[in-house]
Amino acid sequence: MALTPCIECGHEISAEAKKCPNCGAKNKAYKSKALRYWLFATALGVVGFVIYGYHWYGIEMTHCDTPVKRMFFASVIDNSSYSQLNKLKVIDITNIKTVKSGDLITNLVCEATINFNSREKEKYRFTWIISESGALLIQAKKAR
Repeated sequence: MALTPCIECGHEISAEAKKCPNCGAKNKAYKSKALRYWLFATALGVVGFVIYGYHWYGIEMTHCDTPVKRMFFASVIDNSSYSQLNKLKVIDITNIKTVKSGDLITNLVCEATINFNSREKEKYRFTWIISESGALLIQAKKAR
């Protein structure tokens, strides 16, 4: 524990004391631990976010059969003009397979069989593209 002289009265005080116990003047040598804790918590949060982001985007972008991708596939098909025009609704998604994968989500190509409420089944191929505005879009085309 380092001792420093008070700037007001000259009394020796600890560098960890906020104020001089003798005269009550602020200690210029005092360094709050709160800032260090805040910086540590922020750094820990950033590391956690990066790890979570890697898990979400890193691992997920190489696999097609995940709950999130099933939800996206159903949403893309349900919201298509073809489905809306023909009053089709996705009931189930089966036979999901990864056709192509890579380091980026835009390299991922998935194929799946979509089962509709009309008992019709269609095989679709899903790809990801980045629009001019930077949005990530999913394209669905009927597979041959």
